[in-house]
Order: sequence, then structure tokens, then C-alpha cells
Amino acid sequence: LEIEVVESLLLDRSDDILAQLRQLKMLGISIDMDDFGTGYSSLGYLWRFPFDKLKIDQSFMVALENGEPNVSRLLETIVSMAHHLKMKVTTEGVETEAQVALMKSLGCDQLQGYFFGRPMPADKVAAEILTRFRHNVAETPAAAPSLARANHHP
Repeated sequence: LEIEVVESLLLDRSDDILAQLRQLKMLGISIDMDDFGTGYSSLGYLWRFPFDKLKIDQSFMVALENGEPNVSRLLETIVSMAHHLKMKVTTEGVETEAQVALMKSLGCDQLQGYFFGRPMPADKVAAEILTRFRHNVAETPAAAPSLARANHHP
């Protein structure tokens, strides 16, 4: 179970919020900082609150596509900083193969966005996953036998 916390929540009553987040963490719930990079005090919260994951806001992907200077260097710094703080990193708003390649090269742990799929009704999700799995197995025939062995129960 993961709870995503936006920075604006931390602006008011941060001591109360900190105590509640610590209790949730003691219960084994993962605490994620969502929309990182959109507020004014994000860095100060990283050392104070018990975050497990940092979610890079999609605005960085938009800036990257718009050719904004130094965005890739800033992304590299964010990923490195989060990893040094023992946090996983998710990038939101990934829409192109180039963005996937860049964020993978920077060591981002998870990617999220339209590149992987658009929102869909819950009853369509299982069929979509099955279709993608079959497509991936068909593209990599060498993987099929190992998948079969991994799923074989003696």
C-alpha cells in the first residue's frame, strides 16, 4: 500500500502530518512525495518526512519536450539525490520513447504515463495486460520457455 502526499498538504500543520506519516510508515505503508518539483519547499521536506518514493512531476517531461535547457541535468540530479536518500523514483507524464530512454539511463526506478497506456475502465485492464504480455512473448521467443519453467509447479 502506498500513500501519495502532495507538498501543499505539508505546508499547514506539518508537525501533525509528520506524526501521522510516521505512524503509517510503522504500519508498513509506503509514503510517496507526489508532484515533486512543483512547489517551493520540496527539498526541505525530503529530509524531514519519511518518504519512500519521490514522484517527479510531469511538468519536467513537458519541459524536456519543449527543449528547455538543463532539464535533463536537473532530472539526473533529482534521481541521484533521491537514491542517495534511499528513495525510489517514479517519473510521471512519460509519453515518448526518448523520455523512456533518458529516464532509464538516469536510473529512474519507475515510469508512468501515456507511453505505457491511457486511462481505461477497470474491466478492460486485465485484457490489455494479457494482450501486452502475449505481444512481448511473441517478440522474444527465447523468453517463452523460461516463463513456462518459472510458472511450472512440480
